[in-house]
Amino acid sequence: MKRLLQLAVLALTVIASAISCNKDTTLIYNDATMGDIMNGTFISDQGIIYNIVESTQKFRLDTMTRAFLICDVLSANESGPDSYNVRLKEVYPVVVKPVKFSSFIEDDDALGNDPIKLYDGWISGGYMNFQVVYTGKKDSKTRHLVNMVLDQEKSTDTSLELNLRHNGYGEIMDASNANSGNIVIFTEYYSFPLAGVNPNPEKKAEFNINFPWYREIDNSIYPEVEQKHIVGYIPAQ
Repeated sequence: MKRLLQLAVLALTVIASAISCNKDTTLIYNDATMGDIMNGTFISDQGIIYNIVESTQKFRLDTMTRAFLICDVLSANESGPDSYNVRLKEVYPVVVKPVKFSSFIEDDDALGNDPIKLYDGWISGGYMNFQVVYTGKKDSKTRHLVNMVLDQEKSTDTSLELNLRHNGYGEIMDASNANSGNIVIFTEYYSFPLAGVNPNPEKKAEFNINFPWYREIDNSIYPEVEQKHIVGYIPAQ
């Protein structure tokens, strides 16, 4: 988890696909993309192979199955038209979790309703991909629980009602610790597979994602919790 020094304003855009590498160029340019890691090789959701020939940080791709990386594209790789040599600048592991269906949840309280924010998101690679932020205790080793739940009672064949759930196991901001300096903001990346979520994949399905988050004014957050939501759609397959 990476600590955010400043909480930016929510600017979530859901898109059907993300443009990655321009396959015809060999000039150096920056890129940010998400993809799967197979046998230690990063393959973006657009099918581009990234060969890491330089790195500005220590990393081990073999410990990850999916990742979000920021890199400089240096040149085309001779191994194929969809392969590029890159300089890795940053890499973040992505947690892959299936969407939970409300009718199959046995202990709803265990999922929690602690504040969490959808900070950025997009659809690619057969996933709903999100960057989320939440509060936690400084230097804590507690692993927070994050889930996406489909409310089956409120969903239809063309409209999906989703709830982002977070259990911070007590590591949330409230009036008693808001100014203590012991509560900080963390960010993580999550991918939720689309398979089975859209009941009619041949048609576009709109979705509404609900989540609780702190009252926010001028990039600062306050202990009061408000209900937020974002809307988007899953394209027809």
